[in-house]
Amino acid sequence: YSGQAPYFFLDTTGPGWEGGPFLVPVARIAEGNDFYGAMAALLQGPTADEAAAIPAMSTAIPEGTVLFDVDYGADGVVTVDFSSEFVSGGGTLSMMGRLAQVVFTLDVFDGVEGVRFEVDGVPTTVFGGEGIIVNDPATSADFESLLPAVMIDSPVYGGLYGANPMGGSGTANVFEATVSLALTDADGLIIWEGFTTATCGTGCRGEWEISIPYEVDAPQMGSLIAWESSAMDGSQTNVREHPV
Repeated sequence: YSGQAPYFFLDTTGPGWEGGPFLVPVARIAEGNDFYGAMAALLQGPTADEAAAIPAMSTAIPEGTVLFDVDYGADGVVTVDFSSEFVSGGGTLSMMGRLAQVVFTLDVFDGVEGVRFEVDGVPTTVFGGEGIIVNDPATSADFESLLPAVMIDSPVYGGLYGANPMGGSGTANVFEATVSLALTDADGLIIWEGFTTATCGTGCRGEWEISIPYEVDAPQMGSLIAWESSAMDGSQTNVREHPV
């Protein structure tokens, strides 16, 4: 791909957010089908503004990790070779988080069927002191536990969109598969509100999509907010918010 692309970081919890940290697709500018460039940019972590946002973006990839090589095979599997810093520090959640960041970021490229990991040139499927075993190759399906109950895939966090209506899509595992959404302007005022239904819910993850018409006086950063309405009292739970 080229232009705006999602690189995956991790969030911290905010008001109405359940559990976590979870994966978040964050907007970056990519040029061409450059796997190495994508991994090098991922190692740079979130920007200062993203790290200071609420919820804040973070990375589980340890500082000092060096990218040695990225190779795309004829079988569609991308092999990524990191320095030993990649497997240093952190517990199970941190280790799973960094593996998932790599896999999800590469998975958006056309033709990618999976990811193999190498550490200092040695093929590796067991990570951390807890002995986390990953498939060879690893795929995004292996890290579904790091997806929130309501996941916004598009628009990505911090993305720039000129289309009207704006398309929204993602996945969800929520009560009766119902995903509620609202679009706000730069002042936080709601300029559109509605809901859609995922293809599966209440115990399984389904896909959802929606078309969002809006009116604003001038281009500006707003937010797309998605949530599950509580079956108990209708309150917002599992809230996700992407500035767009």
